[in-house]
Amino acid sequence: MALDVGGKRIGVAISDESGTIATPLGAVVRGRGDHAELRRLVAEWSVERLVIGLPTGLSGREGPQAADVRA
Repeated sequence: MALDVGGKRIGVAISDESGTIATPLGAVVRGRGDHAELRRLVAEWSVERLVIGLPTGLSGREGPQAADVRA
């Protein structure tokens, strides 16, 4: 499962068993209950690994959104 963490939503995608093709599942609205919803999706899809995108600028430096993702 891959997560794309944004300020208001977390994009969620799931890959096939080979890890070759990712298919979007939708988005989870950030706020109360977002962790519970992500846990539910992990359990529902029997996720073995999570990949979380770390946004960087064109220079490769991390900005405020990267700090939010790390937190």
